[in-house]
Amino acid sequence: MGSLVGAVQPNDSLCTTLVADGPTQITPDCVDPIYQSPIYTNHSDETSPLKHRKVSGYFNATGIEFNIYMPYHGWEGRFFQMVFPTQTSVASAGEIGFGAEAGGYTVHVAGTGGYRADAAVAKLSREIAREFYQQPSRKIYGYIYGGSGGFFKTVGAMENTVSVWDGSVPLIQGIPISDPTGCSIASLGGLVLGNQSRELQDAVRPGSNIDPRDILNPVQRAVWDEVTALGVPPAVWEDFDGTGRNRSQVYELLRAAAVSLKSIDPTYADDFWSQPGYLGTEKSELGHLFRSSLVEFNATVLQVNRNAQSTPVDIMLNASPSAAPRRNWYDFTIQSQCSGVKKGGTFTGHMDPGSGKVIIYSDNNSTILNCLEKGVKVRVDNRWYLALHTFHRHEIPTGEGYYAFDYLRNEDGKSRYPQRSVLAARTFAQSASGGGTNTGNITGKMIVMDNLMDNKAFPWEADWYRTRVKKYLGDQFNNQYRLYYSDNADHEMGPVEPAVKYRLIDFTGLFEQHLRDLSAWVEQGIEPPLATKYKIQNGQVEVPESASERGGIQPVAHLKVQNGTRAEVQVGSPVTLQAFIEVPRDVGKIVSLEWDVYGNASFVPMDFGTPSTIVNVNVTHTYKTPGVYIPSVRVASHRYGEMGSSYFLAYNLGRARVVVK
Repeated sequence: MGSLVGAVQPNDSLCTTLVADGPTQITPDCVDPIYQSPIYTNHSDETSPLKHRKVSGYFNATGIEFNIYMPYHGWEGRFFQMVFPTQTSVASAGEIGFGAEAGGYTVHVAGTGGYRADAAVAKLSREIAREFYQQPSRKIYGYIYGGSGGFFKTVGAMENTVSVWDGSVPLIQGIPISDPTGCSIASLGGLVLGNQSRELQDAVRPGSNIDPRDILNPVQRAVWDEVTALGVPPAVWEDFDGTGRNRSQVYELLRAAAVSLKSIDPTYADDFWSQPGYLGTEKSELGHLFRSSLVEFNATVLQVNRNAQSTPVDIMLNASPSAAPRRNWYDFTIQSQCSGVKKGGTFTGHMDPGSGKVIIYSDNNSTILNCLEKGVKVRVDNRWYLALHTFHRHEIPTGEGYYAFDYLRNEDGKSRYPQRSVLAARTFAQSASGGGTNTGNITGKMIVMDNLMDNKAFPWEADWYRTRVKKYLGDQFNNQYRLYYSDNADHEMGPVEPAVKYRLIDFTGLFEQHLRDLSAWVEQGIEPPLATKYKIQNGQVEVPESASERGGIQPVAHLKVQNGTRAEVQVGSPVTLQAFIEVPRDVGKIVSLEWDVYGNASFVPMDFGTPSTIVNVNVTHTYKTPGVYIPSVRVASHRYGEMGSSYFLAYNLGRARVVVK
């Protein structure tokens, strides 16, 4: 049985909003009316990944679970708290180990929209920690961090709480137009550029001597220019399936957006296919491409397969699309009458072309799904799916600083396309951030880490928020805010997927070091390293080539083959790979160096001597088979030059091209 603690007393002050329907303001002394009654379910001593006390619980009447992990040794009076909208209450071994290594305990709360549950546990954790460490008057510093959807939660927290957390590290910047706009833009590129995907991948790889625009037809070139100007980094198309197709769940994110849009803006898809100004009606090659991609047909259910709860999980139809080059989702509208459900109930799923099998998404309305049985008539279409590919054209933000979207405006500043009356993207962002609107009014120190290979929330968006913060803070800006860009890193936190390990780094160590820099800034007044220098050009963030000019905390690695980024050699001829590696001033030393001579993520460590701020090394290799190879060197720096450390490692890559004939 759990034990009820901390229930609100009659004279406790409840947390409130500043304006009607605004975000709830959380302070150390107020009590959140939703998260006011924590129930402890477990206190246990754990040994993995290190000895610590684990305290588990949930909030009464909410089901929101949490865990607090307090190491027995090395605590220095702080805690770290990662947030994400859909995370469980269980922290990973890496989070717990990092927290302890950085002198803190770890707080982890099951994901919610917004920051209120996270704030309630953050406050509760201080009481628990003071008792556990037997330091009843100890000031405890708190740091919140999170990426993607966790960025929205982190920013919402720092703009709408006071002294709950002392600082934050938001990762992978999202702003009020990121969702679903980012996926809309990338999907448009994926659909239109798809038949040139192989050529495009090669054109953006290191050592290419081809301009990507030169291999595209006029329609494709116009779309390339559009998605690039709106922020898609050209280099991300090397992973075409991850950027414009579904390897990184782009289609699934569009489907999630459609679920909400059908309530917020229900006529969007119909307008796309019937009103002027939308591609569904536009008399152009691009409009024709969309209309020729439209799938609409009637079918009859032949078979229904159900799970243990008797809910349909897949069905077999008597018809299917003749061709489906991309694994997109479809809407299925029930045409038959069903008890308890009006004719016209819809659900979504994806189809196996040619077989008629439909895999049903698990989050569909179970009442509608229970109408499915043999003989039921359904209408199948991909109208919403296609319409969302240009959603970004019809919800151009009107606020200050969205300069990338000027590409979609005429010279007079007016949009080239009809605009929706409902701003769905802003609604999505407010939901994730707990009602926050990205005002820039941060209440603690903030270090933002954004990634230059992000194919969902584009790098310029971090600059947009930086401008908001600077406008609000004025003269205090440099005392509270820093922005760092990381190279060769994308949108996904955690270990890099095997499919892209040859071209991307695990950036966990980078944000771990940012968190350690943040705690030193807050607690000791030690200024963090120089922020990354950059400029914005045509919607793209550009950083200097050298580490000394670029700044930040990430090493810079350049790889040359026979003094260039490209070499053409004969089979059996030795090739010299030259690595030039530099760490920005006062941020550490190189502690690891690995070679991947074939460009297939088969990294082999190399002994390069003692840790140093500058490392120049060569390796000679003989390729025995003709082909195009993209060799790389992967390096890591550590602030204190500690070789063998598992934490705080700042990775980067250098890559080049070898053509073997």
